[in-house]
Amino acid sequence: MIKYLYSCYYTESKEYIQALTTLDELLSHTRTTNSYTSLQVQKDRAHILALMGKGKEACEAYEIFNTYKDSLDAMNYIRQINELHTLYQIDKNELDNLNRQKTILFWSWFTILFIVILIVFFILLVKRGNKKLRQSQQELEKAKSKKKIPSGQRAFSFPT
Repeated sequence: MIKYLYSCYYTESKEYIQALTTLDELLSHTRTTNSYTSLQVQKDRAHILALMGKGKEACEAYEIFNTYKDSLDAMNYIRQINELHTLYQIDKNELDNLNRQKTILFWSWFTILFIVILIVFFILLVKRGNKKLRQSQQELEKAKSKKKIPSGQRAFSFPT
């Protein structure tokens, strides 16, 4: 960072050769990082070449700058697209899981309701059977009380 400030100072004081030397040295360190910092250094280098009157070299430096910028932008766009794709997949998976949970919850409630209805049905069926059984017992008791059978006699008489 200090070297960059020196190059700016040299540029402002019109010491272009020292500014170029400083930028070239800085560029050799920042070029390996593939960052926008080295992009700015490359742009400043092209600007200094243009100020020195070296148009052809300045054009070449600007071409390198533009190519490098396009490359960095493309990598940035690819990274952003990959991040968006990852976020989309995460959201899609979360939505699928939520839908599965809703389906499981629905079928769980349906099964519980079905079991409760079956239990109520069987309780009513048993109560109805008990009611019929009590009625039969009461009718049997009434019939017994109307017709008391002496202990030595038969309840039924067989035709002879």
